[in-house]
Amino acid sequence: MQNKKEKLSIRSFVSLLLTFGFIMLAVSGICLYVAPQCRVADEIGWRMLGLVKAQWESIHMTSAFVFLVLALVHLLVYNWKAFVAHLKPRAARILAMRPELLYSLVAAVILLVGAALIVPPFSLLPDAHHEIQMHYREESGIDEEDNDSQGRGRGESRRADGRGEGGGRR
Repeated sequence: MQNKKEKLSIRSFVSLLLTFGFIMLAVSGICLYVAPQCRVADEIGWRMLGLVKAQWESIHMTSAFVFLVLALVHLLVYNWKAFVAHLKPRAARILAMRPELLYSLVAAVILLVGAALIVPPFSLLPDAHHEIQMHYREESGIDEEDNDSQGRGRGESRRADGRGEGGGRR
């Protein structure tokens, strides 16, 4: 055992908390992905790992906020010089629009547009989520009309295809 106190490394603390925040964000995101709609979750007493849906939502929002703040602190306070040094020699190549940059930018735009429009193959995850929610709805015995009005209660209208204004299914 050491006699003198070891100094707490704030940088290590931030890095480790950032890692744990990411894990909490990932786990809560998975739990919310498989969770039923709010009313159905309440009706059937849905829990995952001992927590109800509202608790998972709180964990997810809190860990997302902390993750974003810590990511900015980690970059701006502890790694800004290394980040800039990493970019300097690559700046000329980046500005020259190497094929990798162009292709990755096009791929990112395709991902964004495809996910926003919820078209195949980007619709696989939202459709699976919808099917999971439909399973819970059928198991709970809550009828379709009750749940349609619940979605509108959040300020969303229903389109003819069953999707809300934003395109996502409820």
